[in-house]
Amino acid sequence: MVVAQQQYSFEEAFNIVEDLAQKVNHMPYHEEYERFGYGDAKELALALNKDAEREMWKLGIRPFAIVSIAVLRERRRRAGQPIIITQAWEQGNATLFENKFPEDD
Repeated sequence: MVVAQQQYSFEEAFNIVEDLAQKVNHMPYHEEYERFGYGDAKELALALNKDAEREMWKLGIRPFAIVSIAVLRERRRRAGQPIIITQAWEQGNATLFENKFPEDD
């Protein structure tokens, strides 16, 4: 496992994702992070979720899925809405956002 280092603050990472989401008109997929020069989004995941490395390893999910959930939660928090985002991946269903790594890796 390659350990990424956090290079962004929470606010910087959140703003990067929001800007990118506006450009592509949806929550970015892993290919879009790569295309816009953010690699596989590990650094953004680390800035947005302190347990990102553990969750990626434990659940076998891609960094962009961690980023997507963190940003959706923060959007709700800032809007004063309840922060009830599904925890389906923690219940063994890691298909949300097509976030699992391919099984043959």
